[in-house]
Amino acid sequence: RACPLLTRLHVRGGRSTSPTNSGAIAAIAQGCPRLQDVAIDKCDNTTLCVASLVQHCHEMTSATVGDMTWTVGDALSSSSSSITVRGNDVTDATVEIVARRCPAASSFTVKDGAQLTDHALE
Repeated sequence: RACPLLTRLHVRGGRSTSPTNSGAIAAIAQGCPRLQDVAIDKCDNTTLCVASLVQHCHEMTSATVGDMTWTVGDALSSSSSSITVRGNDVTDATVEIVARRCPAASSFTVKDGAQLTDHALE
């Protein structure tokens, strides 16, 4: 079911060691476009989770998916956004997804253990 008014979602593993299904996160992102703050302890496909959140949740200001965190100075839809992405789960694909969604961002910073190649920085 859709929760169009939901603005905050935290999925914590608790005792479970199983990752959250990226398809479930995609469905949540589609049904909850006002999400602003998301935290997911483990996801079976970080890149797919990030893609879904960025594509559907235009008011997003912060998200943590696994070891990857991004914060936005303003909502993702804003042209004045300053974006910081950090963590070991950050890949070329996740940087490209966030950058493509926010082409007018005023700054884009990548920190702390990101696994990037020169391709992501072009």
